[in-house]
Amino acid sequence: MYEVFRGVIPAAIMPFDASFEIDEHNFRRHLRHLAETDGVTAVAVNGDAGEVLSLSPEEQAFAVRVAVDEIGDQVRVLCGVADPSVAAAVRTAAMAQDAGAHGLLVFPSLFFAHGARLRADVI
Repeated sequence: MYEVFRGVIPAAIMPFDASFEIDEHNFRRHLRHLAETDGVTAVAVNGDAGEVLSLSPEEQAFAVRVAVDEIGDQVRVLCGVADPSVAAAVRTAAMAQDAGAHGLLVFPSLFFAHGARLRADVI
């Protein structure tokens, strides 16, 4: 069975430090700020604003684990899935489940998205 998510669900940004590594301290701070905002019922990590296409699979899993640890008892944590193939999307979904995500924010493949703009019937 699936869960329907309602309410305000902001996308978390992913801060980096001067060495281009994930800035965990500021990521946690940002997550708390989002979760403590009135009306927020869930937070999406690993989305466009979260630099999902710039993160390795290990970094994506780290982002989910940190979010669940930091705010998972206050709001739901959704994990973005933005992969070029079904097989990769299935792997990301499994990772999200293992890392404790409450749900997924599934993006169409970038290849599909570009073609979809040319054909309204595909959308």
